[in-house]
Amino acid sequence: MTTNPNLTKNPLWQGELKTKERVRVFMDNEFDPLLDNHPLQGKYAGCRSISITGGFRLIFERYADGPLNFIAIGTHPREFTFEVEHLYV
Repeated sequence: MTTNPNLTKNPLWQGELKTKERVRVFMDNEFDPLLDNHPLQGKYAGCRSISITGGFRLIFERYADGPLNFIAIGTHPREFTFEVEHLYV
């Protein structure tokens, strides 16, 4: 099966692929230098952020008992505005 070339040029589709790729890296090693994993302050104090692309970030929090929750995805340094409903990896 071939992928529609118009679809592969769609920025949203490319962003989804990059997000899945980075989450896979995260699941292997959440502190991989590629991710630029760092703590946040202000509205998201207690959370951390990883890089999806140069200006696109994914915010998450880890609970004391181990599970993590992806909270929001959006551009940086502007406020994160897109809530994560489902992220299939």
